[in-house]
Amino acid sequence: MAQLELLTHDAVLFADGVAYFEETAALITEEAQGRTVAEALGDRRAVILRNHGVVVADADVRWAVLSAITLERAVRLQSIATTLGPRHPIPRDIAERMRADKYQDRFLDEYWAAWIRRVRRAAGDHGMPPE
Repeated sequence: MAQLELLTHDAVLFADGVAYFEETAALITEEAQGRTVAEALGDRRAVILRNHGVVVADADVRWAVLSAITLERAVRLQSIATTLGPRHPIPRDIAERMRADKYQDRFLDEYWAAWIRRVRRAAGDHGMPPE
């Protein structure tokens, strides 16, 4: 299975890797199945479920949204990069330092506000609570 490469600043959020769950392609509907997905996730931010998508877990909803959006962008950019020739991943030790600088709690309010603005524009503000 292909791994997420540390090719972009987005990918450095996942410098410790992304987990993979390949036990089943069936829907995860029972508590025991959920436990096995949680075990596969371990202490990582995301687990890719075979034939499903991803499960993201983080400190709170805002961090989970940041992780989900960032993972999708990192995967998309990696996919594009594979068509352009040799890739040059960021070394893991540098990626870990970059993650500490780039992904801090103090930046989260700004990211969150930008996502809310984007949703308001896309949804015509239908059902969005007032600011």
